[in-house]
Amino acid sequence: MAKNSDHSIFLVDDDIMSLTLYGQFLKNIGYEDVHLFNSGTDCIDHLSLHPQIIFLDYSMEDMNGIDVLKKVRLFDPSIIVVFISGNENPEIAEDAKKHGAVDFIVKSSINRERMKLVMEDLEHIVVPKQKIAKKSLFGRMKSGLGI
Repeated sequence: MAKNSDHSIFLVDDDIMSLTLYGQFLKNIGYEDVHLFNSGTDCIDHLSLHPQIIFLDYSMEDMNGIDVLKKVRLFDPSIIVVFISGNENPEIAEDAKKHGAVDFIVKSSINRERMKLVMEDLEHIVVPKQKIAKKSLFGRMKSGLGI
């Protein structure tokens, strides 16, 4: 079971088979808060869900992974982005890392065990979810009055 199965994870890939497979890998190793998106635009539109980790394909129809990564960085630089791509070009992997991706995994090498190892490595750098404390009515009134 995962150490922190409460991590919010986005999977972004326009290949529905890969998307479903990676989602199943994560669920099988104990992660439950997993959101699947089949386009970069869909991922960006849901960043308000505050994912801690995004697994991102490089080659997608609506926008490439680097463009998505740049928008994610603008939204929240603490989100961990890992590329999983069928593209084996080392220059693309280097570019992804230059823009802030922590890893670039070739699709042909990903399986349940590899996903588990990747998640174990990420446990050390993931930023914990912020707990949003509800203020009491009195606390909200004080804040509104600047007290």
